[in-house]
Amino acid sequence: DSWIEPIGAAKAFPSLFANLVVGLGLPQVVEFFLRGGSSDVLRKVSIVSRRTAAVMNLLRRAKCYRLVLGRNPSIAADAIMSIMRKA
Repeated sequence: DSWIEPIGAAKAFPSLFANLVVGLGLPQVVEFFLRGGSSDVLRKVSIVSRRTAAVMNLLRRAKCYRLVLGRNPSIAADAIMSIMRKA
């Protein structure tokens, strides 16, 4: 089955942090954070703090949902459209 359900900002935060702040889906971004020495730490902390602030700002304004997609594309599309119609 496919479904979509509202979730709170606290539940959405870990996924957004992993993907928007750290960039786990992008190997080059992870490598960027792992490279460099201690002189780079302050610059990277600054980047992480600005990205985290952007995520927090997004979460204050956005409605958050959890989308579970099953194997039936038609049912998946219906689940997505059910939210789109409300917007």
